[in-house]
Amino acid sequence: MNGRRCVVFAIGAGTLASMLSPAARAQGARSIRLGIFGPGSAAGNKEWLSSFVGQMRTLGYVEGRNLALDVRWVEGRSDALPQLAAELVALKVDVIVAVQTPFALAARQATATIPIVMAPTADPVATGLVASLARPGGNVTGMSAAVGELAAKTLELLKEMIPAARRIGVLANAEDTFARTFLEHVEPAGRRLGVTLMIHSLRGTDQLEATFETLAKARADALLVQPSLPQRRVAELALRHRLPTGAPGQLFSNVGGLMSYSSSREEQAQLAAYYVDRIARGAKPADLPVQQPLRYEIAVNMKSAREIGLAIPPAFIARIDRVFE
Repeated sequence: MNGRRCVVFAIGAGTLASMLSPAARAQGARSIRLGIFGPGSAAGNKEWLSSFVGQMRTLGYVEGRNLALDVRWVEGRSDALPQLAAELVALKVDVIVAVQTPFALAARQATATIPIVMAPTADPVATGLVASLARPGGNVTGMSAAVGELAAKTLELLKEMIPAARRIGVLANAEDTFARTFLEHVEPAGRRLGVTLMIHSLRGTDQLEATFETLAKARADALLVQPSLPQRRVAELALRHRLPTGAPGQLFSNVGGLMSYSSSREEQAQLAAYYVDRIARGAKPADLPVQQPLRYEIAVNMKSAREIGLAIPPAFIARIDRVFE
């Protein structure tokens, strides 16, 4: 079984359905049970799941007929990851679709045999999820997101949205192995932009409120957030403190965060379905290259902008790809 991703060559999500006709794919599709494992809530991930299920249907898999889903969304409970990953393994799912690095790592720690599709994760070679992008090895494959580069770009976009910003807070997730790489990209970006970064590495959600109080006292002009932190809670605190906040993950703006820059979540879902289909048809994760999404979007939650009283420059508004209300 297997999932897939690639840097040597790439296939856009829009080409997936055209590789075979729905009728031809349905004839070869077998029954499959999937575990879906990621951050946030059912409400925040509704659109992602709808895109995923829709693409699975196009590929010949229909819920209640030959597709069963066991979904575990984890809202700000990092300590629950090992238990929930073990639950999916105990359910004997055929494939685990893991969204974000901590979830893929928890899944891999729970099983060395069930295929795991990254949908996506940050730098899977550096975090040890795969041996290489071209030949992943083991039971993990899927998509890689250049979250470090996306974080640096998100910082640039925050500065564009708020040209007067001089002091920008940064929230890193110390429980995420990618935190170091995240900061390694953000710190030089801050120097290029000429802003002072106030970096806070957090362990658990109990530090969030105190950290926002500290940022408020320091008169932070904006905030950059590592996306593996509990995004809904961060968005709520940012609104309370009227602090413009961005993250390199579209879920953030969907759950109330001001701005995000990331690969298209719709494309992520469609590519995840493609990997699952390849696995169901006998491909092995070890042999399937890791692939990067092709489409990237600036998303802004306009309701949040109004609540914090932010006037977004017209030139920036013209660049927005996706609006949440």
